[in-house]
Amino acid sequence: MGSFMEKSMDWSLGAVAFITVVMYAFLPLGIFGNNLDFEHYLLPKVVVALIVALVSAKLYISFFKARKPAPEVFCFGLITTLGITGLLTYVLLDLGLKLVGLY
Repeated sequence: MGSFMEKSMDWSLGAVAFITVVMYAFLPLGIFGNNLDFEHYLLPKVVVALIVALVSAKLYISFFKARKPAPEVFCFGLITTLGITGLLTYVLLDLGLKLVGLY
C-alpha cells in the first residue's frame, strides 16, 4: 500500500495522461485539416493553453521530485510537457469553439 501522496500523484498523472490522449485524438483535425484559426478569440485561447500547460508542468515537477531522475531527463520532459500540452489545449479549444458555432 502506498501513501496518500503517492496515490494522489498516480491519480493526477492518470488524469493528465487521459486528457492528453483525448487531445491527441483531435490534433489531426486542427493541424492537418487546416482548421486552426488565429483571428478569433486568440488571447483567451492562448491564456487557457498557458494555464493548462503550467498546471501540467507543476504536476510533472511534483512527480519527478519524488523520482529524482537525471537533470537532462527532467529538462527534456518539462519542455515537452509545456509545449505539447499548450499546443494540444489550443487546438482543442479552437475546435471546440468551431463545433459550438461561436465563429
